[in-house]
Amino acid sequence: MEAGREVFLRLCASCHGAGAKGDGVMTEVLKVAPADLTAIAARNNGVFDSMKVMALIDGREHVRPHGTLTMPVWGERLGAEAITQVERDIRLRARLLSLTMYLKSIQKPASATPKKPQ
Repeated sequence: MEAGREVFLRLCASCHGAGAKGDGVMTEVLKVAPADLTAIAARNNGVFDSMKVMALIDGREHVRPHGTLTMPVWGERLGAEAITQVERDIRLRARLLSLTMYLKSIQKPASATPKKPQ
């Protein structure tokens, strides 16, 4: 989990906040407020879909299906220091998985997430 936390703090915390609640230092300048990443499972009926989360992070899936991609795509950056394509792929997958497992570890129970009015 520590490797995933380090990746999170380096790449994600400026927008999502150190506690992943969507309150990072960049929030004031963003057009779309960052998501509370501790409530991913709560927003998905208690399910943390690791594959979907990874696809959102690396850019295979848009953050908002009806709009433009507002979150940086980290797929390239996560494997950037690699020398060969194989090494790049391994680093990318390892970092992406460690980040996803970290996010899974910080999920709060569904009952702790306030419901949005309908």
